[in-house]
Amino acid sequence: MSDENAGVEVVEEVGGSGSVASGAPPPNYLAFAIVTTILCCWPLGIPAIIFACQVNGKHESGDHEGAMQASKKAKLFSILALCGGGLIVLIWLLMTVISIIAGAAN
Repeated sequence: MSDENAGVEVVEEVGGSGSVASGAPPPNYLAFAIVTTILCCWPLGIPAIIFACQVNGKHESGDHEGAMQASKKAKLFSILALCGGGLIVLIWLLMTVISIIAGAAN
């Protein structure tokens, strides 16, 4: 019995890595990565694009765990790029307001 169960488990693992357990690839966040790269913070957006491009290839080769990790990293770098861009805009607005106030004081 243990030999039959071991064979079933191996078949499930092989089938699960390809199509059964992971029918659809994880989200690649490529559009989010591209937008944040162009509009927000390109130093953090470029790694987001690189990881986003790896998701589908890893999924198709059967590396579902690698695809999930690449997806998570693409999302993380995209969010960091968005926050970085927001921080840059906030600093720019703050400096503009300060310069207007300083100019009005003279």
